Amino acid sequence: MKIFPRERYMMTNHSGVGELKTRGKSARASALNQDQDAWETNRLMTSGVMATTEVDTEFDDELDARVQIMVHNTKPPFLDGRVSFTTQVEMVATVKDATSDLAVCARKGSELLREVREQRERSKMRKRFWELGGSRMGDVMGIAAPDTNVDEDGNALPPAAAADSTNEDDVDYKNESQFSTHMKKKIEAVRYELMQVIRDNQIVVIVGETGSGKTTQLTQYMTEGVLLRESLREADLDTYSAVIMDEAHERALNTDVLFGILRKVVQRRRDFKLIVTSATLDAEKFASFFGGVPLFTIPGRTFKVDTMYAKSPAEDYVDAAVKQVMTIHLSHPKGDILVFMTGQEDIEATCYVLAERMGRVDGAPPLMVLPMYSQLPADLQAKIFDASDIRKCIVSTNIAETSLTVDGIRYVIDAGFCKIKVYNPKIGMDALQITPVSQQNANQRAGRAGRTGPGVCYRLYTERQFCNEMMDAQVPEIQRTNLGYIVLLLKSLGVKNLLEFDFMDPPPQDNITNSMYQLWVLGALDNTGELTDMGKRMITFPLDPPLAKMLLFSESLKCTAEVLIVVSMLSVPSVFFRPKDREEESDAAREKFFVPESDHLTLLNVYKMWEVLFNGMDRIHIYMGRLGVFNFI
Repeated sequence: MKIFPRERYMMTNHSGVGELKTRGKSARASALNQDQDAWETNRLMTSGVMATTEVDTEFDDELDARVQIMVHNTKPPFLDGRVSFTTQVEMVATVKDATSDLAVCARKGSELLREVREQRERSKMRKRFWELGGSRMGDVMGIAAPDTNVDEDGNALPPAAAADSTNEDDVDYKNESQFSTHMKKKIEAVRYELMQVIRDNQIVVIVGETGSGKTTQLTQYMTEGVLLRESLREADLDTYSAVIMDEAHERALNTDVLFGILRKVVQRRRDFKLIVTSATLDAEKFASFFGGVPLFTIPGRTFKVDTMYAKSPAEDYVDAAVKQVMTIHLSHPKGDILVFMTGQEDIEATCYVLAERMGRVDGAPPLMVLPMYSQLPADLQAKIFDASDIRKCIVSTNIAETSLTVDGIRYVIDAGFCKIKVYNPKIGMDALQITPVSQQNANQRAGRAGRTGPGVCYRLYTERQFCNEMMDAQVPEIQRTNLGYIVLLLKSLGVKNLLEFDFMDPPPQDNITNSMYQLWVLGALDNTGELTDMGKRMITFPLDPPLAKMLLFSESLKCTAEVLIVVSMLSVPSVFFRPKDREEESDAAREKFFVPESDHLTLLNVYKMWEVLFNGMDRIHIYMGRLGVFNFI
């Protein structure tokens, strides 16, 4: 047979591929045989039948680099895909259009923020003088400790304020504020009509815009989480005759679960009253969920708020916010400024850049820049409520949308973004993600400018973006977070089929199945999806299921006290404080407590040192400064 060059090449190539496959199979078989021989030799040596032999020091690097991993994807029978646990099959998108300018900007982040981060990395050892005073490095450099009789900006404090400036519990800011007094008058005007509606109806939805007084003037006693725990003890909440669900429009996870529970309670108890307060956008939805219950409207703010949109989309929201603050401060009438940012890092970057740029402006009037976020120490948070003749610029997270009321705010700057917790079912974890705010959130932010007088809201996005790229309302937390604890709670309440539970917005199928799989792995659910004895014990703790299992398992290992400390410290915000521009010093202080084997053991070490130092209560204030201030705790 005559073979042409092309055919000869193809036959040779195919032969080479076959030889490579054969060699690959031979190599795998050889590696398997070597592993088996090594195991047999080890067993013989352990039993004493065989003496020690020489070790071959000539290694095959190719064989050493090869790792064989066998993965068993085991699932319980109740998660075989034949059963649906929710009517929401697909995942719920947290943005209206992933290709829109706002969504792209949220993913890209702020370029100015990255520049500030890099600059601070390059100059970690450069400290501002007011942060060095009183520290060890400040003592070395000859910088005096700060005067306790002046505030952060060097202004002299009045004698009473100088003595009690660190005690934020002496003043009830809401009760003493101008806004609170104004709202008392508002709600008193409709008091009789409101009480009559509550008497005549079992369920009432109270509707009010920002500033209506529905939060400050109605009585509340406990959080949603506490009431959920009460429902485990009393399914019909027999101890309670009425429940007020405040800020229902925020759609927190526990709030949505309580809605489903309370809907059943009001059906079984005719003597039970439920009062729901909400902003205007969700009022009709809540009324419909509870069967078309009446709505009662409280008059909102009476001060006009002008909304100003950007002419073109902002490429960098941090830079645009800084420029807008400077424009207002240098050319607008008096009034404090509230800036909405997404989190601690961009808040600190905004404050840093703003202070730096204002310092370059000759003859600029003073501006008090105050950050506001959850990890900020309480005494620093309280500074936003202090009266001052100097214009204040408060840079805050969305905590200032509904939870805080500050007198004197006349200007609001809305960057258009926030951080929300989003569950990724592929990795089984929650993560904070920057997303565009909803139209509802944007209106809440604008309302902050009209609490005690006419105001202006500057939106750093266009009107087209507001209408076309923002969702009407934020995706409820129940549709975007891990539901492990909620599934365990519902199972404990006797909800065998999750489809039968009254969700206002049902969670996605993937979220529920992944949560149930986690519970099965932890031993809280059996192969049929029913609650096990371990699951019944786990739900008695108000913890995430892994932490609850960790605490219960510690009993058999005789380390309950230590694990209890670790679980407690994991259930609260980080005890370590990293102030801006002092990250390196803070990290160095943290190393004193560092345990190489585990971050959890590091937390345990911190608590143990605190426990030793605080053993003598008469020395508490001395040791508080020694352990807390000097070690950034």
